[in-house]
Amino acid sequence: MRLHGLLRDQHAIAGIGRRLANEICHRAKLSPFANASKLSAEEVAALRSAIASCIEESLAYERSR
Repeated sequence: MRLHGLLRDQHAIAGIGRRLANEICHRAKLSPFANASKLSAEEVAALRSAIASCIEESLAYERSR
């Protein structure tokens, strides 16, 4: 499965929409077309960090409104 599709799959990770999935891929420096099952350990670590920071910033923004 492509990375962007996995990020948007609500059964895998709930709450990530198109914009957030794009930002996560950008921050992790990964192609949204990359095969998620073939990511290296370093790429998974970058992805995990990007997911956490993007969600944290998005929640902080929503709470400040």
